[in-house]
Amino acid sequence: MRLKQNMSFEGEIDWEELAIKLIRENRVLKRRLEDLEKEKNEENHEIVDWSDRMADEDSGMPRILIACSPAERQELFRRAQKKIVGGKWEGTWFGTNTKRPAFQFEPQSMRDKELRGELPRKMIPRKSRPGQFQRLSRNLVFPLPHILLIHSKKWPKPYDVASHLCHNRECCDVSHMAWESDATNKRRETCRKNKKCTCGEEVSCRFDCK
Repeated sequence: MRLKQNMSFEGEIDWEELAIKLIRENRVLKRRLEDLEKEKNEENHEIVDWSDRMADEDSGMPRILIACSPAERQELFRRAQKKIVGGKWEGTWFGTNTKRPAFQFEPQSMRDKELRGELPRKMIPRKSRPGQFQRLSRNLVFPLPHILLIHSKKWPKPYDVASHLCHNRECCDVSHMAWESDATNKRRETCRKNKKCTCGEEVSCRFDCK
């Protein structure tokens, strides 16, 4: 950085002029950093699919819940309780072919991982400002049965899915839910249609749900 050339040997400096130079250089540097950030967002961002509900091979925990800290899982359960009225789900239903009682939540831990560079940032163009990008919030869809079972200390095996033994997806009674394989869960569809348990599974279907 160049200082004033005609300063004396006694250290006399035109501090006002120096401050103006520093302010100008700071503005230029700030604009340059913003340009570099825009270029990085435009070229090096990735789209990450966090909707995978399969379980982790080592822990058996659904991957969408692995993304959360214990405190965030507790917060998910607290929010879920607010949507349960009379033992039934009164919240939002997500899904296309098979609707699931669930709701969206963005874990703060994922924001922290982004800041540390452990996760790629998901960016979308700004509608109001052409040429600029903004961070898209990572709202995850959390199936309600997963949250209730995990909170009740019932842990899945790898690749298990949450099954409603009573065939009532609005039911929030943990005793009516169980972790089981996807194939077992599909076999229970015959029981639901016939309104009689004929699947032959160790844990039989229930039809006492009100």
